[in-house]
Amino acid sequence: MTFYPRWEKTDPDIALREVGPNLYVGAFMAPPEKSWALVVDLAGEYHTKFGPLRYLFCKHVVSFPFRDGEPIPDGLLDQIYSFVVQHLLMGPILIHCQAGASRSVSVAYALLRRMYGLTHKTALARVQNPLLGPEFPAEATLQSARDWAEDALQEMVRHKRSGDH
Repeated sequence: MTFYPRWEKTDPDIALREVGPNLYVGAFMAPPEKSWALVVDLAGEYHTKFGPLRYLFCKHVVSFPFRDGEPIPDGLLDQIYSFVVQHLLMGPILIHCQAGASRSVSVAYALLRRMYGLTHKTALARVQNPLLGPEFPAEATLQSARDWAEDALQEMVRHKRSGDH
């Protein structure tokens, strides 16, 4: 049995950890040499700081920057979920933001809840960085992820019930 999170790097500037099978959360300094199947950049660092060479060996990179501490923009989690589902069997996926503490954590939290049906408490325990304290992830960002995950889980239950009749 595998226990999550599995910390890859204890360097706080990297904060890289596996939070689910082949699903990693980290800061923008997460090592690019892992040959990620997908990199989900939530801070815009891929374009502004390092250019396309940062993740040269990655199969696919998507950038969905939004401001730290704000709710996740409408429709963004649906897009990210679609990319993750398409790439999950191809290799490891990295979700990163600036510090690996709020945006990436909230997105990974939502994905874990929807993909694996985890409870709020279990998903949050997998993604949070215990070194940062309870103020991370930012409340507005996490709440929007939680709302999306709970809506998605309720829709799955409704769909399953309607299919049983």
